[in-house]
Amino acid sequence: MQLDIVTGASLDDLAIEFEGGRSETVLNLDITARSSRTLIPYAEVVTLQDQIGSMLEEEGVHFDKLALNLVVIRVTQLDPGVPPTATPTSVIILTPTAVATVIGTPFPSEP
Repeated sequence: MQLDIVTGASLDDLAIEFEGGRSETVLNLDITARSSRTLIPYAEVVTLQDQIGSMLEEEGVHFDKLALNLVVIRVTQLDPGVPPTATPTSVIILTPTAVATVIGTPFPSEP
């Protein structure tokens, strides 16, 4: 499939549905993909839709319109050969002399 070539994402699920009306047939593709990218630009999704449509037409699938719904699940992939590095974290130490003060506006009383 063109999905990995165009967007760099991998296919997770695919649902195909034809909607046939009197005047036109719409092919609905619902694609769920996994990607380490934060965002797949709209232009890449349009390119994917065009390429899938061309490929289906070449294979003899007939439709008037192609509707593509792409859901991308962001994943983090760790390399099993490279262990994760330690990340420094901040630590707050409270001593017995530390005092917490809450400052706020009281709720108005009900009549």
